Amino acid sequence: MWVWALILFLAAPDSARLHREARRAQHDFEVLRRHHLPWTHPRGRGPCDERIGRFCLWFGDPRPDWTPPPEPEPVRRARARLVDRLERIAAQLPGDLWVRGQLVRYALEGGDLARAVHAARGCRAEDAWCDLLRAWVAYARGDGAAADSLGAAAEAALPPQERLRWRDLEPLLPDAEVGAYRRLPFAARTVVTEVFWQLADPLVLVPGNDRRVAHRLRWLMDRLASGSEIPEDVAWGDDLRRLLLRYGWPVAWARERPDGPSLGLATGIVSIYPPRAWHFSPPLRAALQPSTLAPGDWALADARAVTGHTPPYADRAFVPLAHQLVPFRRGGAPVWVAAVRLTDDTALTRLRPAADAYAAVGLFAGVPGPWRGVRDSVRLDRGRAALVLPAPPVTSVVSVEAWIPSVGWAGRARYAATPPAAGDPSLSGLLLLEPDRPARSLDEALTLARGDTTLASGERVGLYWEVYDIDADSATVALRLEPRAGHGLLARLRRPPPPLELRWTEHPPTPARSLILGLPRLRPGAYRLRLELRTPDGRRWVTEQGVAVR
Repeated sequence: MWVWALILFLAAPDSARLHREARRAQHDFEVLRRHHLPWTHPRGRGPCDERIGRFCLWFGDPRPDWTPPPEPEPVRRARARLVDRLERIAAQLPGDLWVRGQLVRYALEGGDLARAVHAARGCRAEDAWCDLLRAWVAYARGDGAAADSLGAAAEAALPPQERLRWRDLEPLLPDAEVGAYRRLPFAARTVVTEVFWQLADPLVLVPGNDRRVAHRLRWLMDRLASGSEIPEDVAWGDDLRRLLLRYGWPVAWARERPDGPSLGLATGIVSIYPPRAWHFSPPLRAALQPSTLAPGDWALADARAVTGHTPPYADRAFVPLAHQLVPFRRGGAPVWVAAVRLTDDTALTRLRPAADAYAAVGLFAGVPGPWRGVRDSVRLDRGRAALVLPAPPVTSVVSVEAWIPSVGWAGRARYAATPPAAGDPSLSGLLLLEPDRPARSLDEALTLARGDTTLASGERVGLYWEVYDIDADSATVALRLEPRAGHGLLARLRRPPPPLELRWTEHPPTPARSLILGLPRLRPGAYRLRLELRTPDGRRWVTEQGVAVR
């Protein structure tokens, strides 16, 4: 028995020695990488835009076409040798998460997806972390739904304290929102966290919550970086963790040329985060009360935002989407009609998509509740698209989306909207149309719907609206275009007369009406189209559509 025990002991791999060998190899690679980093000129010793621990942040204007410089050949060769070495050690230590994780990391960094997939499948460490490695490679190969599912399983399998750290939103919030978040009871935080991540999903059109996947993978990277050699040549700490959770892993590094005695970090390493990153984290107020999320509350392109993320499926441009969203009824139930414009966007024009390229478009409503919606695929040369979605019975967040995969472009409008009450006498909204011809039905109006609410001074524009359950022999209809002035008595006194006003009588009110307006010469600015229907007994209904004149 003693002989057999000795033989088994001698045959077993020396796991501690192999682990040290892997760490030494990783350390040597990062030192070599650091020595080959390109040089950059110092930013100066002026004040930081923001300070996080040991690190000074500057928010520069992104260059639209900037990409990281190509790696020197010695770095590529050294990474290939590191991957070979880690692969050999991982085969002998299938339960060592650090070795397995570094193998996946450097294989992906070097563009070797096949080896990364093989390494993740062979993971025999804790289930949660192995699931995360598999989520990472699923994400790298473009399977967002699998990455989201694996990431959710991993998060659920974490020890309770670790899971609470992952779900803590504080590192992702601006300072002004931290106090309100801390005062929330535990149960309220749980609800707010789920709403926050539902709103943070860049596109509901694309399966999987891309932003939440990225957040989970950032926690995985935190685990792998802790105690490891990193390009910045400092010890991993809370400040680097906060930067990682906010902005992701840097896409490049550079060495700062000394311009005199060093007054900063001894390393002089500049970390460069993705220049095309967008602020998908919603305002905390929207997560607390989604019904308050208004258009304009959430700037995706905020250069000073405290978080940033680049969806791999829309890595070239992510813009506010030109659109219009108008309430109607179908079968007595409220519906949303959305029309989007797929041309005339500056960022899209710069990307030069083919005329026969396809765009995915979608209209979704959720929060409260899961996202529900409709989607379509249209050719870019059509220029616009229209969608119809049954409206939830309560105020909910609506997301109007478009995505052109061939050029990495996406657009989105996301805000709360309140549908009209079903069954009550009312007017629909005002749908703006191209001035080709009047529409005789909503179906026909959808084929003519404009993809935005921006008008040119003096142009012609079509309108379509419907009347529901207004029982009257006659009605007076007034349509006016007026500037969107401020509120209050003084603003009303100063308000100029409307530049356009029409009035007529209908016997009885027409259920569906369309007309074409010729706009007068107007100053650029914000206006509203206001339609009022009044019956002889004094009842009155009003519907409005905001427009911008350029």
